[in-house]
Amino acid sequence: MAIVSGLSRASRRGVVVRSGGALENLGRARTMVLDKTGTLTAGHPAVTEVAAAPGRAADGVLRMAASADQLSPHVLAEAVVAEARRRGLALSLPDEVEEVPGCGVAGTVDGVRVRVGKWDAVPDAMWARAVVSRAGLDGCALVWVEADGIPVGAILLKDPLRVDASRTLRRLRAAGIQRLVMLTGDRPEPAREVGKVLGLDEVRAEQTPVSKVDGVRAEGQL
Repeated sequence: MAIVSGLSRASRRGVVVRSGGALENLGRARTMVLDKTGTLTAGHPAVTEVAAAPGRAADGVLRMAASADQLSPHVLAEAVVAEARRRGLALSLPDEVEEVPGCGVAGTVDGVRVRVGKWDAVPDAMWARAVVSRAGLDGCALVWVEADGIPVGAILLKDPLRVDASRTLRRLRAAGIQRLVMLTGDRPEPAREVGKVLGLDEVRAEQTPVSKVDGVRAEGQL
């Protein structure tokens, strides 16, 4: 009866627990692994800047990226599309769209192959290095834009912390959680900023969906 009552009470508060056994195990948990976007942050990122490579216009870069991002459910893609619409930009429907989980999307926009998302390496150009510096100083997420294999710009986005994030984590520690770990696909700089503000025990950035699963499993074996 206690387990059924607990599951029901959690459900009324918007918490879905897989089974009674999971609820019982929760009482013995000492480590919690958290995502960042939408969990510790509000989950409503907004574009703070659109940086364009020399010879490119910021609105053109944004329009290109938003057109490719229209079919993506990712929260950053939604923010890019929302900013383009706020500016009144006319978007094109992309063709041959390909989505790589944790990395971004690629699609053909008006005959141009556009790629939007994370890159393994920063483009070797002064404008790109300046963008990385600004993103690091402001704690912003960074989305790169490429057209036919050429870097053409970047989009900086900021997602504020939830107003109750700090209080919630303090209450979790008071309830017996001894280790708080954040796994995020975001860059190291904004991830470390969140970890520092909230007093997390460990932060792992640039995680793919697969590495997040591996990270959770590894924590369970400690």
